[in-house]
Amino acid sequence: MTEANPLVEQQFRIPFDRIRAEHVEPAIRTLLAGAREHLDQLTSAPGPRTWENTMAALDRLTEPVEYAFGIARHLESVATTPELRAAFNAVQPEVSAFFSSLPLNAALWQAVKSFAETDEAKSLTGTRRRFLTKTIDSFRRHGAELDEAGKIGRASCRERV
Repeated sequence: MTEANPLVEQQFRIPFDRIRAEHVEPAIRTLLAGAREHLDQLTSAPGPRTWENTMAALDRLTEPVEYAFGIARHLESVATTPELRAAFNAVQPEVSAFFSSLPLNAALWQAVKSFAETDEAKSLTGTRRRFLTKTIDSFRRHGAELDEAGKIGRASCRERV
């Protein structure tokens, strides 16, 4: 394939006419690898926690995967082909596992909690306050505060679903 993969780069105008089933798997796997790399950078960032190096970084690391997977999901639901369905089904478990793993990532949970304790976090208003609150609530609901045995059990339950 010589043309660039249209799912890898976020664009305002989604190039639906150029997206093919064979783009889905390589794009999603590339974007997941990038997201994991950014997650490692976020959790190992030195120094004090800030909006930029914690919450904004978390939002940026998931956005490319959400964009590409959302397009693939949309196409699979409205204009599917056997090839597109197979490609979508091939990456869906990987995407699900990645997003399910975020609240169970102890280093990420610690980073979010550390930021929440800062003066910067306590002075947030509007959408930033809501994003922080919703993130903390979601992480707790999905098991962030469980001990390691509980997290392992929770992760294995998700694998069976």
